[in-house]
Amino acid sequence: MRRRSLLASCIAAFFVLPANTQTPSNVDSNRAEDVCETAFRYFFTHDGTLGAKAICISTTIPLPSNFTNRFANNIPHVVWSIECTSNLWAGVKYIKTNEPAVLVKIVSIRWVSGKEAEVSGGSVWGDFVRPPSTVHIVEKNGRWFVKNDKVDAVGQSS
Repeated sequence: MRRRSLLASCIAAFFVLPANTQTPSNVDSNRAEDVCETAFRYFFTHDGTLGAKAICISTTIPLPSNFTNRFANNIPHVVWSIECTSNLWAGVKYIKTNEPAVLVKIVSIRWVSGKEAEVSGGSVWGDFVRPPSTVHIVEKNGRWFVKNDKVDAVGQSS
């Protein structure tokens, strides 16, 4: 009898308790922040920021408001996209100074494993939009780096 009640309790817990609470652990959010930082730095370098007085970043991945502090020594300085405007004729502008800026976006992260991710994103300069690219980022010895990248086909996702 005792075995049946224990079995019934286990089955009830299986159906009642959620399998995934959707609350990321601190390790997962730190990992996502590290991967986003690596991807942004790669896009800054490879997509170019020439002539920009600010880099405006945007992502669909939830990041803390102080995430831009990771780029404190970056030139041009890095701000959230909400601090910038973009229009077809004037291009991307940093609101505080009305100077040219570049918008760099991360659209998605696809985790390949705990130490590998594919990040899709790219940059926008006014009416010039670079084709989106996907960077393959890996962790080795506690550091994240870009292993390779590929430009996504127009109209297709990677």
